[in-house]
Amino acid sequence: PIYGPPRAPDVAAGLGASAGSTEEDGMTTKPIDEMTAGELQQALTLSPEQVAEIQKSASTAGKKRKPNKRKEGIFVMVPMFWIEQLEKVHHIATYRVALRLLLQQFKERGKTFPLGNRALIKNGVGRHAKWRALGELEGLGLISIEKRPRKAPMITVH
Repeated sequence: PIYGPPRAPDVAAGLGASAGSTEEDGMTTKPIDEMTAGELQQALTLSPEQVAEIQKSASTAGKKRKPNKRKEGIFVMVPMFWIEQLEKVHHIATYRVALRLLLQQFKERGKTFPLGNRALIKNGVGRHAKWRALGELEGLGLISIEKRPRKAPMITVH
């Protein structure tokens, strides 16, 4: 079940009954079983304007919404010290992991956080490349790693 009143994106504009609905608009007080065939046909026939309005609303109803601007506009601020240190690395995965770490540090507000494999796999970094990159970053003094058996490592960004 759907709860709450319909919202603007859920219903087509202008298809509701107007407050001034009249018999000529198709509204009638006569029960259907008492209508003649001609009256019934007239009551059920849509005007060309009504057909055009329904077709217009049907064509716009299935359109996708614009993507979330927040996801498109995500960026990471990289300290100059990090840029200087990252010039010394040998693997592209190290750059990808470094950017992910800076983003995660921002989200966690500077606290220590776990770094799982799933987030990095989306960026094209496998688990072996992750550990190689973490080793490089730790060697450069940018992070410290707390290894935990069978769990994601806890990362502290310096």
